[in-house]
Amino acid sequence: MKHILPAVLSASCLLSMGYVNTYAKATKAFKTAQPIICNKTYKTKVKGESQKYFKFTLTRSAKIAITFNGQVNVELSYLNSKGKAVSTYDHYNHYLKKGTYYFKINNYLGSSYPYSFNIKKTSYPLAKMKVFPKTKISHFQKKGTRITAKINEAKDITDYQVLCSTSKNFTKPMPAYVHFGKIIVDDVPDASSYYLKVRPYRQGITEKYYGHDSNVLTFTS
Repeated sequence: MKHILPAVLSASCLLSMGYVNTYAKATKAFKTAQPIICNKTYKTKVKGESQKYFKFTLTRSAKIAITFNGQVNVELSYLNSKGKAVSTYDHYNHYLKKGTYYFKINNYLGSSYPYSFNIKKTSYPLAKMKVFPKTKISHFQKKGTRITAKINEAKDITDYQVLCSTSKNFTKPMPAYVHFGKIIVDDVPDASSYYLKVRPYRQGITEKYYGHDSNVLTFTS
């Protein structure tokens, strides 16, 4: 699994994955949203500096992940019927309850571009959303201003919350992320000790389900 986004505290997660109000503009656009079904590829064009909405319904809770082809300068979001939104990315897993949802393509570019996408759906029981496998981390190293560690990555999750701090109470954690089975913390300040732990989570729209903390690693310089 490839994770390239910061996964630090929930405040940081809100910047990359969190939900926001989209006000009346989004709910008004819902009326003209194109109905789609999951597990089918769609091709579309979005005018420059504009948005396009699509509507899909889940008859039961599910794991969804979008495959998306097109210009990179776009924002992709899922929205619920109340206009709450969460950003998403190519192949990123989200876990939604049954209901009606909307998918938005926001084209930041000045010209229209063609896109294709497929919202892949897999049934996923609600009871299973709060059950996580144990996560273990190992091989804690510091070289220069970078800290790395290995992680046995869990399946069927959205991402990890990574906590790395110079305090054993994990106050003031540093920005960190998981990338191809490796935890990476950059621009680490000088300190006598460093502490590291992670926990997986599954992201819905407004819901976020957390797993248990991993083991804690300590590095003493």
